[in-house]
Amino acid sequence: MNKIKDKLDLTKSICEKINPLIDPLSQLFNIHTFGYRKFFPDGTSFDTSSNYAWTKFSQETFDNKTIPNYEDEISSVLKGEKSHFLRVGKPDSNHLFLSALYDFDIWNTLSLYRKSGSCVEGFYFASTRDNHGIIEENLLQKRV
Repeated sequence: MNKIKDKLDLTKSICEKINPLIDPLSQLFNIHTFGYRKFFPDGTSFDTSSNYAWTKFSQETFDNKTIPNYEDEISSVLKGEKSHFLRVGKPDSNHLFLSALYDFDIWNTLSLYRKSGSCVEGFYFASTRDNHGIIEENLLQKRV
């Protein structure tokens, strides 16, 4: 029980430190949640984000478990095929992790991955589920 409490205390501390760092992203690009996840070779992962309620829920529900929707993305990164993904539209209700993100109003996301030794690191920049145009608007503005 102490191990879980210590992990949640660390998570809360990390979230509190991340929040001021994403303020400029929030103001410039309407990013509401920044997240980080490290994927290990055994299929498990560790995550944290600027949203403590989400991170707490995610760690309690999904830590030390393989998250199915990430399998394809991580596989693609490990093969060197792709390093970024977009989460837009409405998630399939059969994908519990994606549905939980959507329910927490963490959606319309740019996910960036990089291989780090035998692990993969993911960085997530998310808006809200109602901000449908954020990905297209910000990507198109930056290309011009």
